[in-house]
Amino acid sequence: MTNEKIISDVLLFMDENKRTRADGRFLPMHGRQILRARIATPEEIRSALEYLRDAKLILCPNLEQHRTASIQINGITRDGYKLIERLHHPIAEKVKDLIRRTLSNPSLLIELIHDLV
Repeated sequence: MTNEKIISDVLLFMDENKRTRADGRFLPMHGRQILRARIATPEEIRSALEYLRDAKLILCPNLEQHRTASIQINGITRDGYKLIERLHHPIAEKVKDLIRRTLSNPSLLIELIHDLV
């Protein structure tokens, strides 16, 4: 099982190193580009790509048919970009999570708001 850090590192690498067509569409990226970044072992990268594909965070139709270097990534999905946004802004996500948890405890929420003011 690939750890969360490798999965997020692979996704962030794809976002930061993507190339796009003139119309803004994602140009396919190959596994060899990710391998060259030495984010993790080839097996861990393949596992991360499988996870990202299965979670519908990337478009990767030929995963089973090729070695890691030849895998073609055709894009990052809308949900993938949402995750990238959360990875770039972890504090905002922690605040949202805290708010969600405090909604069931109004007195705690009132305390937090009072401390902010």
